[in-house]
Amino acid sequence: MLSNGKFIPLELPKKHARVLLDNTRKWRYRCLHGGRNGAKDWSAAGVAVEIAVRQPKRFLCTREIQKTIKDSIHQLLADTIKRLGYDQYLKVTNNGITWRCGSSFMFTGLRDINADNLKSIEGIDVAIIGEAQNLTEKSFNVLDPTIRKPGSEIWIFYNDQSEFDFVYNLTEKNRPENMICEKVNYLDVPKEWLSQEIIDQAERMKEQNSSLYSYIWLGEPGSMGRFFGEFGDHNRETPFMLPDDCEGRIIGSLDHGIAHDTSFGLWYIDAYKGIHRLFSYLNHGGTAEGHAMAIWDAIESFPLAHGTFPTDIYYDPSMDTQTRISERMYQSVLDEYKRVFALKGQSKAVNWIAANNRKIDGCQIMRQCFGIDKGKPRLTYFQGYNQSFESGIKRVMFDENNLEIYAKADGDDAADEARYGIVAAYSFVNRVRQQEQRKSQTEWKFENDLKNKYVESMEPLYA
Repeated sequence: MLSNGKFIPLELPKKHARVLLDNTRKWRYRCLHGGRNGAKDWSAAGVAVEIAVRQPKRFLCTREIQKTIKDSIHQLLADTIKRLGYDQYLKVTNNGITWRCGSSFMFTGLRDINADNLKSIEGIDVAIIGEAQNLTEKSFNVLDPTIRKPGSEIWIFYNDQSEFDFVYNLTEKNRPENMICEKVNYLDVPKEWLSQEIIDQAERMKEQNSSLYSYIWLGEPGSMGRFFGEFGDHNRETPFMLPDDCEGRIIGSLDHGIAHDTSFGLWYIDAYKGIHRLFSYLNHGGTAEGHAMAIWDAIESFPLAHGTFPTDIYYDPSMDTQTRISERMYQSVLDEYKRVFALKGQSKAVNWIAANNRKIDGCQIMRQCFGIDKGKPRLTYFQGYNQSFESGIKRVMFDENNLEIYAKADGDDAADEARYGIVAAYSFVNRVRQQEQRKSQTEWKFENDLKNKYVESMEPLYA
């Protein structure tokens, strides 16, 4: 950094420095991952800026989906440039960052890489992948060979979520020899880097819920991601591959957001009437088309479902609202989702069903599913956990006074979507249960009638 007109070394935590500054060999990949407030992006931004002011380098700052510059680390880099005293050397604009010696920072989403911008990306020295817990194998396989300048590197940063995530498999289970990687969390960061509020939050969660503390703050993903054990008696299960005959037992739930998050859930109902939430998609900003494409790709690449798509998708009824797009044409958000799914080549038609939007019904059923009533189906949760999802569901479930009304806050979009899915899955379970009861009653009646007929035919012998 620059102090009194002189360059002084940038101070980094030990693990961060080992990954970002080690030059004992040519590392192709540098990775920091772990729990919340581990200063991963903070350290990376500092090192990137220090490199940029000393020699001409081209950086690509990317993530799986980036619809606007606000979704990127643009602001973090701008703040870092100012903090390190390089305002006069690096020029920050609304679309990028450049320096007179030739250094530059580009910002784009991995989904936006195509033939038109491929050549500009080929000359990148460092590609920085943020929020890499959302990274898909498909996107990485496009980016990796594209960053091919001699000596180029790919930096990867993410918060641990699930052992099923592609990036976790890449960096932990099948780590390349030319990758340097460290797991970090808030305990690896100097205390002066953290506010007292953050420290208090972590310690409070450590006392109240040690498993959740380990997951969020220490970055310890469970074998299935996260499920809601604190809501009831939900035992951890070994992850399983869905059977080939699972069609009809997979459903989707969707709440499209314009000013708020778009949330999608994939559910599976097993033969024992257990409800499994396979994964979540939660993202904000962008278009209906962008969300639809991302959801499609997420279903297609999800490892447990081996590409099996939901038979039914239950959606927020407001998605049916028609908007005028020209003098004679009207279109709804739902129309856009249907169009994308058709273009993507879905061979079997998906049934789009308006969800039950009565909160009181959804809240009551969620209370049953999470163990408040006896005879509930067990619900497990595998992948894509986020805290706003859980907090939203908690508010819905534990509003004792008025179950159908709750304050709009962070997580309620995901909670609404979960409500649609749980109501649909629970209804499916009840239909199966009723069919089994009717079948049992029919079989009992048949056997009883046969028995009575047999007894009647035997009566003359005893006359």
